[in-house]
Amino acid sequence: MTKTPFSQNFPKATRRLEFLHMDLCGPISPPSASGACYIFRILVGFSHFSWIFFLTSKAKTKEIFKKYIVKIKRQTTLQVANIISHNGKELFNTELQDFFDKRGISHLTTAPYTPEPNPFSKRGNQTTITKTRCLLKSLGFALSFWAEAANTAVYLENITTSKNINFNTPFHKWFNKEPSLRHLQPFGFLAVMLKHKQKGKFDESGILKETETVPVDNDTPPTTIQEPNLCEPEENL
Repeated sequence: MTKTPFSQNFPKATRRLEFLHMDLCGPISPPSASGACYIFRILVGFSHFSWIFFLTSKAKTKEIFKKYIVKIKRQTTLQVANIISHNGKELFNTELQDFFDKRGISHLTTAPYTPEPNPFSKRGNQTTITKTRCLLKSLGFALSFWAEAANTAVYLENITTSKNINFNTPFHKWFNKEPSLRHLQPFGFLAVMLKHKQKGKFDESGILKETETVPVDNDTPPTTIQEPNLCEPEENL
């Protein structure tokens, strides 16, 4: 399938994997605590469910996306019909186009640096960046933790009702079940980190530290222990 620029009448999805919207945001400064400089976002047009990936370079985009397409077909047994992106080289190149052609996937494009024709991309990026900024500012976390904050923001977007999908949640539309809210904790809550080695019976068994919720996938958000004023997380739970 060849790339196809679409008109101002933006296509609306009527089934589960009819349209996938993808966008690359960056470079972002400073880099994240893990060295990422880009946010790669994939959104399902029908459910508005989003995935985000944090990349150290643009060159990682095609590798991540190819793995995603293979994984999503294995999980759903459905084939993606259309990919929508801007016309940048990192999202449209010979390698990716060959990958699309072999799977019968059409690639619809907008002009680079003009997200307006793609309301999903524009709204999603602006909303996520704003929420990320608020999470970091409200708790005084170092800016290098933008990836953790962005991951949390998108996780919450996926389990929050939206009028654009009849006040359903993207999670419910995608998984066909209600999201669990029992595990949710405030971003930056206090927790006790257990000490693996104690010198004596009456030494402290744990240290009270500030933490941040870091959902690394869309099902089970773990928590990363973060000591205030440090740039690196100390331990993953």
